[in-house]
Amino acid sequence: MLFVHGLGDSSLAFDEAFHRNECASFDLVAPDLPGHGSSPAARDGLYTLEALASHLAALIEAMDLRQLTVVGHSLGGDVTTVLASRDRSGRIDRIVSVEGTLTPADMFICNRATEAAEGGFEAFETWFHQRFCQETVFENWAVQGDAGRRYYASLRFCDPEAFLACAAELVLRNRDEDTRGLSGIGALYANLPVQKCFVYGTKSLPAKSANLVSELKLEHHALPAGHWVMIDAAPEFYPLLQRLILP
Repeated sequence: MLFVHGLGDSSLAFDEAFHRNECASFDLVAPDLPGHGSSPAARDGLYTLEALASHLAALIEAMDLRQLTVVGHSLGGDVTTVLASRDRSGRIDRIVSVEGTLTPADMFICNRATEAAEGGFEAFETWFHQRFCQETVFENWAVQGDAGRRYYASLRFCDPEAFLACAAELVLRNRDEDTRGLSGIGALYANLPVQKCFVYGTKSLPAKSANLVSELKLEHHALPAGHWVMIDAAPEFYPLLQRLILP
């Protein structure tokens, strides 16, 4: 299983995977995306979904990973959608998108980041460090539970330029919707020919996106959790992964 974290996050988001019996029979890989966690910023400065997917494809090739289930959370769900859409190697068996982007309604943080950047990068940095990291995450989300505390720890290592570039890319790729109401990456996900499953938290996903996965009959599972489903509902999430791979 290859785990891909979300915007500003790191492999810490999937820490439970390395301690649960359901994952014991699988090889687990959880990299940090460029500019996130322990990974340096992208040398070419590119943070498009294609560029991030190319980094993962190179990792898959270098490690000779096969029969892969790729689990992507939030931004990671969008990156793995692009990765699967470009895969010609046959190495990827399925993807599991954990609250990846389906509709423009899913981009709350990205929209706030790009709005702050309209005043220039200095204005964005002020928003990022004070309003987002300190006030929103540390003083609010971190008080509510482990997901928020872990996310704050990851944000301390995130390159602000990488955060903004990824947020801007998500807005660019998902701000418009098709006749079904799907965003650009949402439509790409819906049309993927590989096995796929969308997992979301009942306390987090906007109603528009939750309704669409049902209306379009996309395979999905809703768990009692917030945005970090794999943390908030770990006792349900990891057995679900096991069942998806070994039905």
